[in-house]
Amino acid sequence: AATCDADLSVAVLDRLGRPRSLHSQDRHATPAQRLLVAERDRDCTAPGCGAPAWACHYHHVVHWSDGGPTSIENLILLCGRHHRALHAGRLEARFAENGLPETRTLHRHLGRLADPGPWTRNDHPGLLARARELALALRSDDPPERTAA
Repeated sequence: AATCDADLSVAVLDRLGRPRSLHSQDRHATPAQRLLVAERDRDCTAPGCGAPAWACHYHHVVHWSDGGPTSIENLILLCGRHHRALHAGRLEARFAENGLPETRTLHRHLGRLADPGPWTRNDHPGLLARARELALALRSDDPPERTAA
C-alpha cells in the first residue's frame, strides 16, 4: 500500500503489546499520546499550578520546529498561562533523570536573567511512586494496577 499521503505513527511496544513509547511524525499529539502524557503528568507541570490535564496544552520540551519528536518522552502538560510564560522566556522545562518533567521559573532583572528558581516537579502525593509502578509494569509481564486519581 502506498503511504505517500498517510499520517504515520511509530509505537514501541513491550512483549505484551503495551506502549513503551509513541512517536508521531505530526506535531500534534495523537489521542494515545495525550492519554499517556495525562496519566503521567496529571495536571500542569508548572510549580504550584493545579490546572487539570483536560485544561492543558501538550508542549514539546525540545520544540518540534527544532527537530523535537512528538513523543511521550518529549511532551509535557502546561496550562495556557504557563505555556505562554514558557514561550515568553519566564518558565523553563526539562525531563529529569527519572523521566518525569520538571519546570522552573526564570526571573529577570533589568532585562537580564537573574538566578532561576529551582527545578521542581508539581508533585501529587504518590505521583513518583505511580510513575515508578508504571515504569516497572512496562518492563514486566504484569499489567499495572489502576489507581484512583
